[in-house]
Amino acid sequence: VYEWGQPKGRDVLFVHGFCSSAMVWMKQRRGDVASALRCVAYDLRGHGSSDKPLEPVYYKEPLRWADELRAVVDGLAMERPIVVAWGYGGIVLGHYLNAHGAARLGGVVLAGAITRVSPELSGPARRHVPHMLSENVAENVAATRAYLRASFAAPPVQEDFELLLGCAMMVPLAPRRSMIAPDIDMDEALAALEIPALVVHGAADAVVMPDMGRQTAKRIRRAELSLYEGSGHAAFYESPDRFNRTLIQFAKDLA
Repeated sequence: VYEWGQPKGRDVLFVHGFCSSAMVWMKQRRGDVASALRCVAYDLRGHGSSDKPLEPVYYKEPLRWADELRAVVDGLAMERPIVVAWGYGGIVLGHYLNAHGAARLGGVVLAGAITRVSPELSGPARRHVPHMLSENVAENVAATRAYLRASFAAPPVQEDFELLLGCAMMVPLAPRRSMIAPDIDMDEALAALEIPALVVHGAADAVVMPDMGRQTAKRIRRAELSLYEGSGHAAFYESPDRFNRTLIQFAKDLA
């Protein structure tokens, strides 16, 4: 678990996606976000510096994901945090909402988030995923690199790309394989949300199609949809100034 920012600011919990880590929030670790908000991020199980059990049960049981998120909220005494969920983080948030509801949350920001497992809403980058599950090291690394490149509309700086690739390669085969095609139905939980919700999606997202964001926004009564032209799957990285301003304003509006 990582914590930074303004200790007295609004609590924000960042939940990263598949084959990533908390390092992906590098553009939110400095500047206005760090000055205005109390920020917390964690490495999902199987990722980053978190434990990496190899048994499928640790990744296929929804309550484990739900309780992992709750444990971070409880452990850091977060008060009605805004949860920012990216990619697979949307599924983690869905498991939390299904298990525990939204009573302890202040708001949600769904950034390129998966809220429905649907092949037609998966982008062309999906073709790399089967090869990311290969035991052939060269094939695996090449596919992971290609998947990561496809996550951005414009290439990130080389140093950032190398860091993110390194984080992706820290995820063992067993978690990768166990996380594919999760079974989740979060429609009812999204429809029941009474807290403010912001749906952010890159218009050039090649991992999760923008229609996912549009559909998500329609399923949440109090949702606002923002499409980021020129951004891919990681709009918070590719358009950080806009995303950070929006997040800070979203937090102010909850006060």
